[in-house]
Amino acid sequence: MRALEGLLDGSYNVYVRDLVGHTTTLVSVNGAGTGGGNERSTTPVFSPDSTEVAFASKASDLGATDTPICPFEGSSRPTSCTDIYLRDLVTGETRLVTSNLAGDDSGNQGSSGAAFSPDGASLAFQSGATNLVATDTSGGSNIFMWDLATGTTTLVSQDVAGTGASNGPTTGPAGRRRHGAGLHQHSVEPGGARHQRGK
Repeated sequence: MRALEGLLDGSYNVYVRDLVGHTTTLVSVNGAGTGGGNERSTTPVFSPDSTEVAFASKASDLGATDTPICPFEGSSRPTSCTDIYLRDLVTGETRLVTSNLAGDDSGNQGSSGAAFSPDGASLAFQSGATNLVATDTSGGSNIFMWDLATGTTTLVSQDVAGTGASNGPTTGPAGRRRHGAGLHQHSVEPGGARHQRGK
């Protein structure tokens, strides 16, 4: 099974391809369940047991409340900030990972670089948002950990006193990504190795 991103239906979405059953399933489904999101979704990554897919998306209609706008974030016009979502391939549920502290909206800046812990219990990601936890007052990019069971977000890149975020930008938990033309394919092999190729 492979996680794919690409222009398969006229919009840039995330899909899962079953290499045995030869079926393709849309992952970045809008809240109405009628098609893909209203903005670009990218960088899918499987959970260790391949039952869930985390991905980044600028779409504002994937089900959760998503109102913050990030001016010209990788676009020629103001759009919704990039958020991290988790899609359960068994239940069909999509959850917003980068939810604000109040739990009623998304983060106020973009997030990227989702990476599962080896046991699949947590997701690490990078974010410039300052409203994911109470102790993030740095205004810079930081690393966070999201607990899949509780939905709790923890600041990882804390200062030495443990009272707030570090005072400088922090790079993401996921490795650098190669870009190629067309469709990008991502797969997770046993042991957590990640492969991708343009097609």
